[in-house]
Amino acid sequence: GPVAGGDTIPFRLRKKFSFLEKMREFIRDINNRYIKISPFINLTLSRSHKIYVTSEETKKLIPKKYYHKTYLKLAIGIDGVKNLDEKYYKKDKSYTLCYVGNLLYLKGTSILISTFYELTKKNKNIRLLIAGDGPEISNINKMIHKLNISNFVTLLGKLERNKLDNLYKNCDLLLFPSLRDSGGFVILEAMSNGLPVAILKKGGPAQMVNDECGICIELNDKNEDQIIKELTNKISYFINNIEDQKYKRAKSLIKVKEFSWDQKVIDIYGEWYFITLNEKNLI
Repeated sequence: GPVAGGDTIPFRLRKKFSFLEKMREFIRDINNRYIKISPFINLTLSRSHKIYVTSEETKKLIPKKYYHKTYLKLAIGIDGVKNLDEKYYKKDKSYTLCYVGNLLYLKGTSILISTFYELTKKNKNIRLLIAGDGPEISNINKMIHKLNISNFVTLLGKLERNKLDNLYKNCDLLLFPSLRDSGGFVILEAMSNGLPVAILKKGGPAQMVNDECGICIELNDKNEDQIIKELTNKISYFINNIEDQKYKRAKSLIKVKEFSWDQKVIDIYGEWYFITLNEKNLI
């Protein structure tokens, strides 16, 4: 492992998908159902000493007889955590939110824009920076113009890696409403810069972000409108509460350390193995 791919998008959140997008998700659902009865996969699982999966949903695809040796572990990690400088705390009343990543339907771009639109109704001193590119860029542009929020949104395109740290440091919150994601490396990047993240509590993001260091929205049986409403309310509270911002920034820097590559080596192979590699200058 880590084994990934078991995360699914609830049917109630697929209503706005195109026919092709719905078919892709349906085929994916069928393929995932085959895992439990696949002779090859079962042989691999039976011979494995340990099985690592990236999310609770993926774990559910593993036959229960292997649960005793199945563990949650993301396939991503990070090195280096920035120091939180006091100058990054907002002193004015303007707030900048950002999204970083590919612009795909499964990344929840509709929820992203709709939530930001609702936020602009409550606060005119708010901005959204979108860093990324992809097939949903046309639909995003249409939504932005339809909702008349062009003056509040800036499309940055795909940024070079060395420019992302500066983006994170100049924003107040990363919005990452992905509907299906086994990882989400940009979350770790943001948190390592002390930037809190707002997520849907599902898949990989749910392993990295909790209510102490960020904003989490439980899906349960909620439809898209209910998710947008709850996300809007929680973000509104966050941007209007300076102490909550400071607290979540500090907690983000603490939480992200759990996902360092050094910590992963210790978790998987044990502290003795990690010390041995250090002594031999292999890490």
